Amino acid sequence: MYAVLVRFSGTLIARSADYVVQPGDINTIKYFDLTISAFPIPFPVAAGGSFYVGLVQTPPVGGTRYFPLATVSQGRTRPDTFFSIPEYKDSNFCLSCLIDVVDRSYSSPAFVIEAQDGTAPPLSTSEALSRALSLYPNPTAGVVTLEVRGANANGKPEVQVTNLLGQTVHTSALQDNSRHELNLSHLAKGLYLVRVQTGTEFTTRQLAITK
Repeated sequence: MYAVLVRFSGTLIARSADYVVQPGDINTIKYFDLTISAFPIPFPVAAGGSFYVGLVQTPPVGGTRYFPLATVSQGRTRPDTFFSIPEYKDSNFCLSCLIDVVDRSYSSPAFVIEAQDGTAPPLSTSEALSRALSLYPNPTAGVVTLEVRGANANGKPEVQVTNLLGQTVHTSALQDNSRHELNLSHLAKGLYLVRVQTGTEFTTRQLAITK
């Protein structure tokens, strides 16, 4: 599979290298670096205009077929926003082949995909803190256990949970070398980011809530 950035007119702007999805990629965040050859870098997407950002899965040759693009429920239907395409071609992008997923059997879905530029902040600033953090079960129905072991925190650790819109939906204090139970059952199903911070250092995990 690979990622693409396409003009609204159908012209391919950028493409990532091919990637073979591994079982270890489940419940992780995968980054695809887009290579731009015929346009200035960085491409001025922020200058205006309409674009498509998508993931392309090539036909598998043996092995297991993965469906790495998940969906989350929305409170309202958003037509002309999320699409699928039966046969994508870099050289001949068929705009008329796009299928609005609102017309399919999904219930007001939103694809879980986020585009970031090269200046996006890292998901972790401390390998030690990242190794010290455990989060389970994941996915969860709402109650999740968060363990911090051997973080050697300079300050008092705290946890912050945000949704895909960047809104903070939960915060609480933590203790190093201890186990904490977070009750997030009041949250809607979907993907969330769990950020544990101590002082100026932090690390982030992706959490899926299923109900």
